[in-house]
Amino acid sequence: MSSLSQRHRGAMRTTALVALLIAGSSTAFADAFDPPATYYDSTAPGGVPLVGSALKSALTTITNNAIFQDYGYARFALDDIDADLDNPGNVMLVYNGASVSGTWDSGSTWNREHTWPRSLGVGSSGADNSDLHQLRPCNPGLNSSRGNKPFGPGGSYWDPGAFGQYYRGEMARAMFYMETRYTYLTLVDGFPSGNQMGDLRYLLRWHYEEAPDFGERRRNQEIYDHHQSNRNPYVDRPEFVWTIWGDGPNDSTLHVGASPAADGSSSTTVDVGVGLVGAPFAPVDVTITKLGDDPTTFEVILAGDASSPDANNQGRFRYRRDINGVIELPVQQKTIGASLLATTAGAVNGTIFIDNTDLTEEAGASGEGKGARDTDDIITISGVALDRAEGSLASPADVDGITIDFGTVFQFGVEPVEPIVIHNLESTPGLTADLVIAALASSGDDAVLTTDVATSGTIVPGDSASFGATVDTDVAQGAYAATWTITVSDEALPGAQSEDLTVTLLAVVGPPACSGDIDGDGGTQLGDFTILASNFGAGPGALRSQGDLTGDGFVDLGDFTVLAGDFGCTP
Repeated sequence: MSSLSQRHRGAMRTTALVALLIAGSSTAFADAFDPPATYYDSTAPGGVPLVGSALKSALTTITNNAIFQDYGYARFALDDIDADLDNPGNVMLVYNGASVSGTWDSGSTWNREHTWPRSLGVGSSGADNSDLHQLRPCNPGLNSSRGNKPFGPGGSYWDPGAFGQYYRGEMARAMFYMETRYTYLTLVDGFPSGNQMGDLRYLLRWHYEEAPDFGERRRNQEIYDHHQSNRNPYVDRPEFVWTIWGDGPNDSTLHVGASPAADGSSSTTVDVGVGLVGAPFAPVDVTITKLGDDPTTFEVILAGDASSPDANNQGRFRYRRDINGVIELPVQQKTIGASLLATTAGAVNGTIFIDNTDLTEEAGASGEGKGARDTDDIITISGVALDRAEGSLASPADVDGITIDFGTVFQFGVEPVEPIVIHNLESTPGLTADLVIAALASSGDDAVLTTDVATSGTIVPGDSASFGATVDTDVAQGAYAATWTITVSDEALPGAQSEDLTVTLLAVVGPPACSGDIDGDGGTQLGDFTILASNFGAGPGALRSQGDLTGDGFVDLGDFTVLAGDFGCTP
């Protein structure tokens, strides 16, 4: 990626921003579709960006450093360049965005559309005829309907956005590329003739209304990496457009917070509250206001622990006036998310610079604070970062799994209880997140071996919550095992993560300690006799708790015999 000093006039940057560049601050456009770091170096010799015709000339040289592919090559390249990533083997068609089979079938399903028509200056055999930056797979009927119409809002023009798809900005940038690489081609306002294409007025507007998206940037990268070895500079650097085709020095001024100073600078502060180490804080919206009629682009530059979901997308403002000069947008504003991304717990700070990336400038006092002379705007961000909660089944060690073995318990006896203690280990005193018990799941004999762990409430750092595990003894004799998975999580902050704590419960239910025990207290005593006597004759279906000691479903003499023989038994 080009350094900021290559893309903007160093004299316009603030002292703070220059220091950040030396320190290596993070900037936008650092992704897989970025141009090589030195690709556009010749557009800013000595770190001072070229403008106007000098910039266009440098870009002509850059774009002509390409591999020539003949026209037939496109039949088997466009299905890769314009592949439908959601439908392997399909290709996305220009204008209507349809997904069709990418296999070439002599133009029946799709054919090759010259977005700059042959009849408007493109040759029949040269690089301009087969340039993959302008050739697109197209529905044959739409290709025929378009014919050689120039791009524009309809009628005698062809509107690439008329089918509900976002191809206006993309086609504008393809036309800018064609005029740049092939200097005998010309873009004009109004209806073109000869080697001309238009309508330039609308191409400029479309460029600022529809930014390069994932598909367009991917396409640019595919052509560079695998087919033609050159790039469309106006996809990589949208700010190049105005200085070449705009109507003069750009009059835009961007500001945050209150009105800007004379040099266009402004500042504001935001508090993003509390967040977690290693995760972006919840972003706070900051409004950017643009003054002036002209469109512009801007870049979100991060420093310190600053973060923003908008940092990898170049922002833009459209024209304030319509094609006839009537004001459409009295005030132009956009919002960006200001956030933090901390690596350690404690107070966190960061800075976001909003850089008006236009390259044109007007001399004298009337141009101060506009376009390339618009000094950066500064957003100062503060917050507090917490270490993540750490759930544990012990303390101070971090234990994520335990086994509780009840051993052998008496059938029908008192249900034993063992403690389960969940700790929130405190990583940094006073700066650790609360722990939430988020979910509870079980497997195995979970109807016999149970727990009262509750999925509610929170555990503050350094504290614990106690629960119990027990065995239902009113079951058949035998060995039982169950696993309870307790999912715990950081408190409800952006980027909260969960972990599982595992409790394995084991027990063997053996013969009852006293065969005449009815009330479950472990012994055979007067209370058991009272229960049996009051239910004598009950059945069928009588329960042990009613006095059925023989298990035949009746409370009768047989049960009395068992009780009498066991009377006085204690466990």
